[in-house]
Amino acid sequence: MFEKTFKDFNINFNVLNENNTFSSGELVTGQVSFELSKPTKIRAITICLTGKADVHWSSGSGKNKRTYYAKIDLLNLKSVILQEGAVGRETIVPPGRHVYPFSCQLPHGNFPSSFRGPHGQVLYNLTVGIDRPWHVTKDYVTQMNFVHHVDSNQPELMASLSGSNSMSVCSLSCTSGQITMTASIEKKGFLRGETIRIFCDFGNASSRTVTPKAKLKQKQKYFSREGIQRRLFVKNLDSVTGLPISAHSSETNAEMLLNIPADSTLTISNCSLLQVHYEIELSLCLRASPNLIMLFPIVLCDLPLHPHYLGLLSHYYTDSQSGWCKLINGGGGCKYPEDTPSHCGRVLHCCSLGVGDKRENFFKIMPSTVQSLMVTYNNDSEKNAFTNGDTVTGQVTLEVTKDFKAESLYVKFKGKAEVLWTERHGQTTVTYHSKDKYFSITHYFIRDEYATADDQSLLTNQYGQTYGNLLATGTHVFPFTFQFPLQEMPSSFTGSVGKIVYLLETKLNRSMRIRTKDTIKIPFVTQVVPTMMQEIMTPQHDSKDKKLHLLNSGTVAMDVKIEKSGFIQGEGLKVVATIQNNSTREIKPKYCIYRKHSFFARGKRRLDTKDLLKDVGDPIPPSASQTVERVITIPHDLEPSILNCSILKAEYRVRVYLDVKYASDPEIKFPILILGALTAPTVAASLPSTESDFGPFGYQNPTAWGTFSQPQSYDPPPPYEAYGMYPSLMDNGGKP
Repeated sequence: MFEKTFKDFNINFNVLNENNTFSSGELVTGQVSFELSKPTKIRAITICLTGKADVHWSSGSGKNKRTYYAKIDLLNLKSVILQEGAVGRETIVPPGRHVYPFSCQLPHGNFPSSFRGPHGQVLYNLTVGIDRPWHVTKDYVTQMNFVHHVDSNQPELMASLSGSNSMSVCSLSCTSGQITMTASIEKKGFLRGETIRIFCDFGNASSRTVTPKAKLKQKQKYFSREGIQRRLFVKNLDSVTGLPISAHSSETNAEMLLNIPADSTLTISNCSLLQVHYEIELSLCLRASPNLIMLFPIVLCDLPLHPHYLGLLSHYYTDSQSGWCKLINGGGGCKYPEDTPSHCGRVLHCCSLGVGDKRENFFKIMPSTVQSLMVTYNNDSEKNAFTNGDTVTGQVTLEVTKDFKAESLYVKFKGKAEVLWTERHGQTTVTYHSKDKYFSITHYFIRDEYATADDQSLLTNQYGQTYGNLLATGTHVFPFTFQFPLQEMPSSFTGSVGKIVYLLETKLNRSMRIRTKDTIKIPFVTQVVPTMMQEIMTPQHDSKDKKLHLLNSGTVAMDVKIEKSGFIQGEGLKVVATIQNNSTREIKPKYCIYRKHSFFARGKRRLDTKDLLKDVGDPIPPSASQTVERVITIPHDLEPSILNCSILKAEYRVRVYLDVKYASDPEIKFPILILGALTAPTVAASLPSTESDFGPFGYQNPTAWGTFSQPQSYDPPPPYEAYGMYPSLMDNGGKP
């Protein structure tokens, strides 16, 4: 009956990505569509999104057969698409085609990816229920492909894995020789469909022929609810067999490739009932003897769709100091893991060697060829920062443990500004990002042989010779020299969502290896140019009065002056204020220096303000007039003002206000420019000489200050907007 009434029932999702997957925190949207053959009474159309994990297996037989089963609910969300009419009446839906949109927000959480195995599964279902009077509720179920995203570009997963192992081969009661194996893979984290490259060195000093083999295995582990019982299922995803290595052969180099199936399940380690792990098994196989085996556990990741990284496998296998490499070989006196296949021999842990065991170095991490790579610069003891035109000298120090060939080695000097923040708008997270690049200069010590000479600056040693790409064991020092460009650039800066950095970066590239690099930041302070001196030395003044009401009566007024607009780190800022208190209460002058950081991206502005210094003057009694002075010392570690960057600004204000009880405080704000201490000599050399006809603030023939209702006899300084250095004084983001 239902199929006759409801025809062509479909549940369609709006595609979020090319893989049609969902993850935590995302909004699931779609449509429920069907066709009615006649008018139909419907109480409700409901939607339910569920997630669950369950495992089941049996062991034994006959009377000893035991069945294990466990289940956990991951999520359960319900919503209503169509509700019954008023006063409990059913809704009569006319015949024809009907489409009902729906949306459901997946919660944020650490949920495992969808999975289906022989003894368990992780399922996420969307169920649409049709509730009709005098009918059993009809449910339509469709599965969702849920993915727990893991960023494969995390440093922990980009680190290479390497290991070495050896074993003595015995013939009856005599030793016939030793076989050795050293191998490495580029990284720990891989994507589905990616190819794994294994770099191997084999040695066969025995009298038998050995064959190298590599396998990619998927290990599925199922646990009972108490975690006491477990079931292991191992599946081979790919394998490759190398060329046989004849007896008494010297060291043989080989590269073996394993392909990860594109439909493989991601690594699952965040479910209490089941886990899915992957490992590479590399072995040397020979007849009538246990195989020599090494295991490299890897993590199967997804594309980095989310910036956050949820840690995986930190407890899996051995600790991180052992390089995540587990070795297996034949022999006695060692422990057996429960999940080791019988043909693989025995698992040897790094501390389980028995007394008298003649095999050496069963578990060791192959020492890295590059012990260290470090870039440093020579810092002048008289100054802590550089400015325009300064020369930067330094060296790249490379320490290696054995001879190797380098593809390229270079040092880069660059400056850049960057802002990045996110905002939540309803159900959508918007990322705002912008970047400015000021310069980038690269000097090569060792140049890539495939690169042209025109696009690279090649350095030479002290004898005028180029550096060779064959580097011997020991420590190598490569000196370099750079110069800061004379162009206009902002000072170094670090803010809440933005930064301006100048840094040195060195990179070493080797064939079939992950590149090695090191960076160091260089502090930079903008040089004061002569055109800025007028703005720096311009004095500022303003006046304000206020009439009091309600609990106060009378008026208060103030006239405030500062001698200039630019101040060096550690310098004193002198504020002179003439205050008239014609009210019935005493008032206190207060001072505050605060900073204002502005960040710009995609036409959006983000503001960050903070009070840096506060000071309070002596009270002024009622019906009194006083001229007060206050010197506020600029902190030595205060970052210089930044007004010459297009994506961020660092500004400072001095605020003078009167603390009046039971009334809003009248205030005056002055924008000020903070200069780095490195620019002090330049500023001092540009200062005009003091003449006798100038007052303490640089005004010529200043007049006495009168009442606030009359204008001053001298003209005020030009507005700062005319110079384009400062934004409007009222543009303070709502901060007092």
